[in-house]
Amino acid sequence: MSLAKVAGTLMVAVGVLLALNAFPLSTVIYPQYFWYELYPGGTSSEPTAVPPGKDVTLVAKLVYYDATAGISLPLPTLWEVRAVVEAGDYRVEVQLELKDFYATTIDSHSCAVSVWEGVWSVPIADGVTYSITWVVYFEDYGSTLQRTTYARATVSAPDGYFRINGQVATATSVIVVDSPRLTLEFIPTDNADRIGSVYVEVFRDGKRVEVVELVRSGTVFTAMYTLPGYGKYTLKGYVKWSGGTLERMSVLLSLDAERDIGIGGGTPTTTPNPTSAVKEADEGRPPLTFAQLAGVGLAALGLVLLTRRRV
Repeated sequence: MSLAKVAGTLMVAVGVLLALNAFPLSTVIYPQYFWYELYPGGTSSEPTAVPPGKDVTLVAKLVYYDATAGISLPLPTLWEVRAVVEAGDYRVEVQLELKDFYATTIDSHSCAVSVWEGVWSVPIADGVTYSITWVVYFEDYGSTLQRTTYARATVSAPDGYFRINGQVATATSVIVVDSPRLTLEFIPTDNADRIGSVYVEVFRDGKRVEVVELVRSGTVFTAMYTLPGYGKYTLKGYVKWSGGTLERMSVLLSLDAERDIGIGGGTPTTTPNPTSAVKEADEGRPPLTFAQLAGVGLAALGLVLLTRRRV
């Protein structure tokens, strides 16, 4: 058998396995967007500002299924997630709890996301920079992934919370609304006089579609915004001050066509289990995953080599 036919046979075999999602992989493949969102998520040069002497909710949003790429991890109920916070001789480990699951689109990838939370009591000392090492242990694989972000205790930083249609928007909120008209609010709780501006970024299918500036009205900041259509959105809220920009909201919002009755309002809801989010992510994926498309192409090239006549 010629070298071309041997290569063609191998290419067809590997291509068929890929197309059928049956390729035996000894190496674990993690989703490209596994570390979807971390809070605090600052860098060593630009740490996230946190208030000293107060409790801060650590949030990790981690992708466990990418339907578009055909990559799946064990269900998050089998994971262990913790955050190790350190600064000099100070070290504390925070165990994160699994709070929620939802499906969303990230850079055109239909993904299922798990949401983890834990409370860190920030020491009272001002001006200290902390490293936060996020550690995820996969029992099924016996393997660990980790990433490090940074936070800085800043006593003068402003603080507060966002509301959407009167609902407090936390990191784990999934809000369903029955009208595209939204009332956005930010309520300051600390150092309101230091706030320069407040704005909300609106994302649809992983792409930013709008930046909404909130206007100070008495003691709060408000704005009205109309969503451009039905579907799922991510709304991120930011507060600008002299020390930088603080993220104070990251929420999934859904405008449901079946519930549209033309009035304002909204009801918070959550996805009940991880398999529901997987099913929803599957509904948004293309007919073939990237791996399957590669398999089809590889098999076709192999067939060309096998059927080509030598000149």
